Amino acid sequence: MDQSAIVWEVLRQYGYEDAYMENAGDVVYLAVPEGEYALKRSSAPREKLILLHHLLDRAIQSGCDHLLPWVKTKQGDPIVEIRGTCWYLVPWKRQSTQEGKRWSSTEGMAALARLHQATEPGCKELTELAPSIKQKEIEVWKQKLEKLEQYAEQGKGREFASPFDRAFVSSKDQLVRSFQFAIRGLERYRESEDGAVPRAVLCHTRLHPSNVVQDGEQLYWIDFDHAQVDTPVRDVALAIQRFSLYDGESPFALLEAYEREWKLEPKEKRLLALYLSYPERILKTLGRYYDQPRTATVEPQFTKRFEREIGQFEQIQELVKSLWPSKKKQEEGEKAQVATGQPGRKKKRKKNHRHS
Repeated sequence: MDQSAIVWEVLRQYGYEDAYMENAGDVVYLAVPEGEYALKRSSAPREKLILLHHLLDRAIQSGCDHLLPWVKTKQGDPIVEIRGTCWYLVPWKRQSTQEGKRWSSTEGMAALARLHQATEPGCKELTELAPSIKQKEIEVWKQKLEKLEQYAEQGKGREFASPFDRAFVSSKDQLVRSFQFAIRGLERYRESEDGAVPRAVLCHTRLHPSNVVQDGEQLYWIDFDHAQVDTPVRDVALAIQRFSLYDGESPFALLEAYEREWKLEPKEKRLLALYLSYPERILKTLGRYYDQPRTATVEPQFTKRFEREIGQFEQIQELVKSLWPSKKKQEEGEKAQVATGQPGRKKKRKKNHRHS
């Protein structure tokens, strides 16, 4: 059965026998007498979609107005499963074409903070999904660092270095130092906190300007299929890295916009410094340049993009320095905890294991 026939089966679950439809990227645009809708086919399993709907609907009920409600079927279900595929329906929002109505990255950060704040109570109840920093993640970072070194060797091995090669070589040491700081910091955090994170929220995990729509004055998050219960820091780091490229806003201003709505805890800020030190965007650009075939005509585009990302990365590292407390500040914080009677977390003592 082709997708068109499946879509009609899905629509009948919502009570629609007639509709105008057309493909619009990853969704099907629908126009029915009641209004305009986006029908999304999801690769996520039904169980996950049910949980997502529960958390998002609860957030909407609490006043989070940056989310689109899932339309329920005639039977009252938020999801339709037909022939092994899952679908859900949300109102269609048209991007504003008015000049000056383009959403700003600071608006996006504020909306992200409201999303996290609204979903924290529901995620707190999901103890079986409590997030943590896992060793597997650290090993992935180490592999990525090795890959970065391989890219550098690949560039050095050329008889004639390209402008991109030269730009990479000049910034390579800075990237390696930042990468090593992130890995060591995450290892130490995992050891001292047993990997536990202070708070859990619903993280979008795929934050990108393409997953934001603005209808008039209102901004909406879309495409939650890959969302996970996790520390808010993962979303905040990704948003700062991607949104500062969107409209050139300062990383400091983006974090400030988030914290005006919802403050990060001290441990979360230290984690944020580590995640911001991981050069996520730059690694993707290096991979596209060195791992994929390309023509000489795209060389200037790659070089310009890389130089822009390096400039952004340097700005982000200034934010990292402000987030990562010096040894003196850490000691002052520990003394303040003692003075106010707030117990600090005790360091784990190493056990001596005897081998027979």
